[in-house]
Amino acid sequence: MQPNARRSGYEAAALLARLMGGEKKAVEPTHRVQPVRVVERQSTDVVAVADAKVVAALKFIRQHACEGVDVGDVLRAVPMSRTRLEEKFKALLGHSPHRQIVQQRIARAKHLLAESKVAIRDVAEQAGFDNASYLSVAFRRETGMSPYVYRSKHGAGKG
Repeated sequence: MQPNARRSGYEAAALLARLMGGEKKAVEPTHRVQPVRVVERQSTDVVAVADAKVVAALKFIRQHACEGVDVGDVLRAVPMSRTRLEEKFKALLGHSPHRQIVQQRIARAKHLLAESKVAIRDVAEQAGFDNASYLSVAFRRETGMSPYVYRSKHGAGKG
């Protein structure tokens, strides 16, 4: 959770002002403030897979997807045939290694769009897409909305 520090500060200041103003009303020991949003951490991005090669491929993808890697790079890091890697991914995860790379890039783009004011072309570059147009096409296919709409709904300051 991302705490709502601003709201917490206002609530604390209001309580302090009331107490300093002489209010004698019993104070609740805890005052809850709703968080801004749920923050997905890398530690929660864990898939339970028993196959060591698939685990290694997933780790490689998580660490390098935004560097413009492709399935060939995954195969160089985790030597096996492309066909076998594809079969294992489909059996264990329900999708291809390429899809995993795209999902990782989209997750990075979502994070950048929500947490920064970085230009869309820079989001594309930092998320491993060749250009903003390709990011827009892939992002819309994955989320059903453009990066601009996503940012307007989930960007910093929203919540």
